[in-house]
Amino acid sequence: MATHSSDKRNSRANASTPEVASAKAKARQSQADDKQAEGRFNITGDTRLTAGSSFNLTGFGRFDGKWQIQQATHSISRSSGYTTEVQFQKVAKKES
Repeated sequence: MATHSSDKRNSRANASTPEVASAKAKARQSQADDKQAEGRFNITGDTRLTAGSSFNLTGFGRFDGKWQIQQATHSISRSSGYTTEVQFQKVAKKES
């Protein structure tokens, strides 16, 4: 499931101005934040679950919102029947 990190991130990169340095730092933090909001679940097989599709999660507090399926693996076995394993990631809110 999700991993946790501190709010502070150390990075060494060259920048020509303080503004460029700030932009690089924000981009790196955004990438790190995106990786923290991900997960995986197994469910009874569902052909509607495909990579690139999205779903809305409700009733889970801070996890509520729009999520995108990164990978869906559909399997059939004698013991489990038809199942789908889904890996998903939180869709970042666009800043205005």
